[in-house]
Amino acid sequence: MARPIKETPILYGEDARRFVARMREKRRETPEQKASRMADYELILGMLKRGEELKRQHAMVSCHSTTRTSTSLRACYISTSMT
Repeated sequence: MARPIKETPILYGEDARRFVARMREKRRETPEQKASRMADYELILGMLKRGEELKRQHAMVSCHSTTRTSTSLRACYISTSMT
C-alpha cells in the first residue's frame, strides 16, 4: 500500500530566498543533453504508440474469435471503434 503524501513545507527566510533565486536561474542544456532527452522522448512515444496498436489488435482478435452472431459482431465493432 502506498504511503500518504506529506504536506509541502512552507519556506521562510533565507531558505525561501535561496529557493526563489534558484527557480529564477535559467537552466542551460548542452546539445548532447538535449539530443539524449529527445531520443528518450521519442523512444517512450514509440512504446506508447506500439502499446496502443497491440491493444487495438488484441481487441480485434478477441472479437473475431467469438461466436459470430449479429449482436456479438455489433458489440465488437462498437468496442473497437471507440478505442
